[in-house]
Amino acid sequence: MLQPNLNRWIDDNQLLLKQLKMMLSCPRYMVLVALMALLAADPTNAFWNTKKKEPEVKKEEPPAVAEAAVVTEPVVEEEKRTLEADVPVEYGVDISYPMHKATVSTNYPWLPHNVDPTIPVPPEYEGMPIQPLGDRQGFFDKYMAGCVESYGESCYRNERDRIEMNVRQIQSMINYTETGFLKIKAPERVFKLLRDFWEANKDKAKNEDWPAG
Repeated sequence: MLQPNLNRWIDDNQLLLKQLKMMLSCPRYMVLVALMALLAADPTNAFWNTKKKEPEVKKEEPPAVAEAAVVTEPVVEEEKRTLEADVPVEYGVDISYPMHKATVSTNYPWLPHNVDPTIPVPPEYEGMPIQPLGDRQGFFDKYMAGCVESYGESCYRNERDRIEMNVRQIQSMINYTETGFLKIKAPERVFKLLRDFWEANKDKAKNEDWPAG
């Protein structure tokens, strides 16, 4: 249907097509053709158009929806994970390993009496320092179980002797000077004596005779 109508229009407008062909061959008419194409694309640009062009209305974005509050675990659990992580912390004896007592501290920061000061301290935790390293008692119990499995009950006796010596030996130490000591690099002649001795005897090591466990 479209092709016959197009052919009929061409036949009826032969004169118009010839005039248009002549105009296109002339450069000054090219500007007119471009202007006509512009007006055809947007008639509102025509000077005879008295209708005001509607200002472009900026589409407003919908108001941002506030993000839902992230539900986290209790602060106590977060503190527990932080303190049990491998981060530098300061602590004294009987925290990482038994030194003055047969057990390490199990007074964890996340226990109720450490979180809420209004809660009384249970008797088993009175005087026990805070344990920032996690379940070190479990680590020690596993270590001792392996010792007993290999060497028997003598492991407990040797541990008791070790702890007693830790407590007794330190308090029996005497200062050699009133001002303490100074750490310096060993003089070369002194270090040479140590190095020569090591080189001469490093292959003559012998196992020390210690009781099992």
